[in-house]
Amino acid sequence: MARMTDGEKVDHLMVLTATHTERLDNVRQELKDLKKDLETTRARLWLLVPVHLHEPVRSLAVFHTQSLATRDSVQEKPSGEIFAECSGGRRRLNT
Repeated sequence: MARMTDGEKVDHLMVLTATHTERLDNVRQELKDLKKDLETTRARLWLLVPVHLHEPVRSLAVFHTQSLATRDSVQEKPSGEIFAECSGGRRRLNT
């Protein structure tokens, strides 16, 4: 097998360097695209958070408000019957 001359070695190294540089540039571009896609995905996911948190928080607030209103308006008569004030007037609670 014939030995490579210095010029052939340099030419071969130049081809290999160009190939690796091109591959590295492709990888860098793909990473930039992935990063951009990831940022877009994160932004879209954060748009969903308020929508899904609104109803449970609202429900808890309504429940808490109603429980405070009910606690303050429930009255027990000496006969043992319990009445609660509501929008339609007083009503008897089943015990």
